[in-house]
Amino acid sequence: MGRALAIGSDASINIPIVGLEACGTSWEKDIANLKLLISTSDGGVADVQPIACLEVTGRNYEAEVSSLYVNMHKAAAILKNDQLLEKHIRHQLSNYLPIISGARMMKDYLKFIFPKPQIQPKKEPQIKRIPIQ
Repeated sequence: MGRALAIGSDASINIPIVGLEACGTSWEKDIANLKLLISTSDGGVADVQPIACLEVTGRNYEAEVSSLYVNMHKAAAILKNDQLLEKHIRHQLSNYLPIISGARMMKDYLKFIFPKPQIQPKKEPQIKRIPIQ
């Protein structure tokens, strides 16, 4: 059912508990599939500050739920306006594409797997002095 919902949607909701959940990658798939993202500022979404999507905020559960519904209404309005939707999608892509691109990921993995060796300072070669007789 989740797959069917993901395929048929124009907006995506990503609301992990800030500071308690891993980065996740479903939001990356949604950005790459040109969906309007509604999210808390956590995980990889928080790599860009301020976050480049509709942000869910709140000091407590009730405030976050209220913020989520406000942002869902904003998303519905944006989805009805092609120019506004294009503006939001371009904004999301321009900010997050460098983060979610395969090239960046490969670069990060290569740095992790093959770290640059620590370069030791070169020692001056010792010259053996031969006394003249």
